[in-house]
Amino acid sequence: MTTDCVRCSPLNRKTLIIAAIGSDRHTAGTRSLGSALERAGYNVVSMAALAPPFDFVGAAVETNADAILIFSLYAQSEFDCRGFRERCIEAGIGEILIYIGGNLIEGSEDWPDVAGHFLKMGFDRAFPRETSTEVIVSTLEYDFRGRAGGIREGHP
Repeated sequence: MTTDCVRCSPLNRKTLIIAAIGSDRHTAGTRSLGSALERAGYNVVSMAALAPPFDFVGAAVETNADAILIFSLYAQSEFDCRGFRERCIEAGIGEILIYIGGNLIEGSEDWPDVAGHFLKMGFDRAFPRETSTEVIVSTLEYDFRGRAGGIREGHP
């Protein structure tokens, strides 16, 4: 089997870990995003609901993943994600892309403040709950192109 898409080649497909974190039981968003990512040519490893925060890191090491995408709607991800980047560093995957999205913090904080908080925690991107799967997929592609030294157009 041949393919014109370098990223889609079985040898070049990027692997992504995706799941709802901690005590979050919401799985519809992860299923929807996972399907969109697979259609875009990614190898998606979906973890079960209620995934302990650092199981993501173990799964990323085990699968040689290129990115971790965390989903949360129960507004407690700030607690679940403390030390997440540090754990990645300890596991030898400190440069892995880490995204988080959903209803991340309880309360009425403005989204720029919430996103900034997660960026300071070491996340590469933070997305509000209303973000479309298309935006996440295109942002992921943009970030992978940037890491590969490619042209970075279309995103801030």
